[in-house]
Amino acid sequence: MSSTHLLLGPEEGEKNAHIARLVEIAHKQSGEKPELHTFYSSETPIRDVIAVLRNGSLFYAHVVAIVHAAEEIRKKDDIAALSDYIRKPSSEATLILVSGVLRIDAAWTREVPADARKIFWEMFENQKQGWVANYFRKRNVAIDADAIELFLDMVENNTQELRIAADRLCGFVGKGGAVTSAEIEEFLYHGKQENVFSLFDGLCAGSLESSLEILQMLLLSNDQTPTGVLASLVWQFRRLLALRVLLDQHYDTSEAFQKLGVRSKRNQQTYSAGIRRFKRAALEDIVTRAVEYEALFRSTSTGRHRGLLQQFIYNTVVRAGAQHLPQSVIYGA
Repeated sequence: MSSTHLLLGPEEGEKNAHIARLVEIAHKQSGEKPELHTFYSSETPIRDVIAVLRNGSLFYAHVVAIVHAAEEIRKKDDIAALSDYIRKPSSEATLILVSGVLRIDAAWTREVPADARKIFWEMFENQKQGWVANYFRKRNVAIDADAIELFLDMVENNTQELRIAADRLCGFVGKGGAVTSAEIEEFLYHGKQENVFSLFDGLCAGSLESSLEILQMLLLSNDQTPTGVLASLVWQFRRLLALRVLLDQHYDTSEAFQKLGVRSKRNQQTYSAGIRRFKRAALEDIVTRAVEYEALFRSTSTGRHRGLLQQFIYNTVVRAGAQHLPQSVIYGA
């Protein structure tokens, strides 16, 4: 087994499973469980990580160091030290460098053996719904097509996050239960104090301070990522826009709510507040900006996502989505 591994891509479930296999291989080769260390490149200098690998352990035969956000290793001295270590690694250690991006354009990556560089891709769009349906079916829980679509919009698109959310939802409805969009909304409302729906409440109420506070709570809870929060807001604003379109077509409010599956009184109050606050053109702008930010998330490091999401929240409340992002910012043109 190689002494250094580079694992890239957004599919956290498969990536973590591969890390577990590498740790198990180290266990078998050394004859005992290795000493595990987890680092984040933004918090621990790479030279300190290398010192841990070179010094070894007093109590274990092998050391495994996992370094997250490897794309942030950019300083000249760090690159030189890392490149030198990869060329001349410790025989009693394994270094696993991890990143959510698909490519790291740095000289040290070329030092990692080709067979130890792997990319873990997200599922294709046509695979996601089948994966979710099968997962719920194996747990004897029914889920309809609309609920699957909402579930995929609300949860980060990797098998680790999907499994965690699905297991919680199965526990919520119980074995033999059924999941619809209403159950997902109820679960997310009552499952914890603040959530993506209460964030949407704040946005529809036009409260910047409240919205930013809720966002902070969500991101500190470790149950949500900026990417997942933004995806849920995109879904909710699209549904709010759809409601606005139906009302403009002279649908009765209750009929429009029924058509869109907005069933609970709390949801109806939130959407009514959103309709009062945002005109149709503003909602179209907000949805367009949200899609632009999703594209920007895919082209920037995860360390920037929190600030970008705060910027989107500000733009939504204060400017009603009117602040356009240049194409050069979104796509790096």
